[in-house]
Amino acid sequence: MDLIEEELYKKICISMPILCVDILLTFEGKFLLVKRNESPLKNIFWVPGGRVLHKEKLQAALSRILKRETGINLKDIDNVLSIVGITEMIFENSKLIDSTYHTPAIIYQIKLNTRPTITLDNTSSEYIWSDKIPELLQKNLIKI
Repeated sequence: MDLIEEELYKKICISMPILCVDILLTFEGKFLLVKRNESPLKNIFWVPGGRVLHKEKLQAALSRILKRETGINLKDIDNVLSIVGITEMIFENSKLIDSTYHTPAIIYQIKLNTRPTITLDNTSSEYIWSDKIPELLQKNLIKI
């Protein structure tokens, strides 16, 4: 997988959609939500997620993002994993650009059998276990 140089990535963000994966991490019927530190969705409780990198397979992106944002190693947990749907969001800006930001996302659900220890990275400030997913996500979720 390759990281794109920041100035080129800014141009790409203005020009085309950025594919993401979002994770509905559940335990005992509750969803893990993290309070985002960066735009879009700054200061909003949201599901862990992020962009897919160049040459990165979806499963690898899922594993990388889960580990980075929650501290959970996908290989180390007893879980049930499935794709539940897609979203297609267009935000007014992102952390890199002050322009519209188009992010179609594949939504994975991971049902955990044991309560995980959560370790947040610097993209989030806190987390909660919620009975429901954010309203904006629910509104834009196309189930498959």
